[in-house]
Amino acid sequence: MQTPYNQHFCADCSLKHLASAAVLAGEILNGYNTPEYAFYLLGNLNEAEEQLSGIDPVIANALRQLRKAMLPEGLTADITPERLNYMREIARWIDARIQNGFYRGKHCRCSAAETDIIIPLRTNGSPFGDRELRLALRSIEKYLRGFRNVFVAAKKLPPWLTGVEFIPVGDVFPRKQMNIHHALRTMLKTPGIAEEVIFWADDNVLLSPCHVKDLPLAGRRDDLLTYSDAPDAKIWHRSLKETGLQLAAQGRKTVNFEAHTPVHFNRDKYLALERVFDFYSGVGLCYISLYFNYYGFTPDGPMNRYKATFESENVPPDALNGKLFAGYSDTGAKAGALALLETRFPEPSRFEKKQ
Repeated sequence: MQTPYNQHFCADCSLKHLASAAVLAGEILNGYNTPEYAFYLLGNLNEAEEQLSGIDPVIANALRQLRKAMLPEGLTADITPERLNYMREIARWIDARIQNGFYRGKHCRCSAAETDIIIPLRTNGSPFGDRELRLALRSIEKYLRGFRNVFVAAKKLPPWLTGVEFIPVGDVFPRKQMNIHHALRTMLKTPGIAEEVIFWADDNVLLSPCHVKDLPLAGRRDDLLTYSDAPDAKIWHRSLKETGLQLAAQGRKTVNFEAHTPVHFNRDKYLALERVFDFYSGVGLCYISLYFNYYGFTPDGPMNRYKATFESENVPPDALNGKLFAGYSDTGAKAGALALLETRFPEPSRFEKKQ
């Protein structure tokens, strides 16, 4: 079997070449039917096909058939309005698959440098002296590839922290969800922040090598609407239910994405949610589930496939085996999760000032 000459597979790059091909095909259709235009059209269509050949053979084959129809022999192009419209339709297919996570884990690394990490900290500080943040940053430095800068939103930074972009934000709203959304919104409006970001809580720990393009989107097995919004229910459960109700009112799914793992946000898409939802009323909204349901994402798999969770007095070390992430509550931290994870990451990161 012949090996493709181009093994740099990327749906985003395929779209770029397809856009160039569409411009050239339009020019040819308007009368510029020269061998030179046909030559560049052939190259861009072939490159668009190659970029998908290893990650989406169905659409790659559709591009191949289109190329053969548009350039049946040599550098003589046969462009019709129907074929040009079909090219645009293929582009819409690729874009829809990108938006719905079809290529997650299949991207190349060409655009990954424009991904920033955003970490909000609680105003009243950590009960553990910000050991959680140390661990998160140590795991990011050791295992995460492809990110650019780290932004930390806080009322004030821990004295040991260095090498991050500081965004001064304090808690000003009555609910945790409201304050975290406010911190995210403030960071995403910061000049110079990347269009693509990863929201990373300080108690998220990465346990093995991973590229930013390959971070999975985890979901929970329950549905947002299964929770209670009774006045005596937990505030968190009422927030989940309210989020589900508002999504359902918009005709969206109500998957529970509150897996407490790092997640990708598109800056502009996240900020656009404020034009649809009120984040600052009632019990508050669950911004992660809101984002991924509103924009039609599907989980890559259940939370327990990717994450070891320590939220009780039981902290078994073998729970970390085979997991990509670890997460813990204050109860789990007190019970030994922090100490366990510190044995994994004993060395300071570049984000810690030298003693």
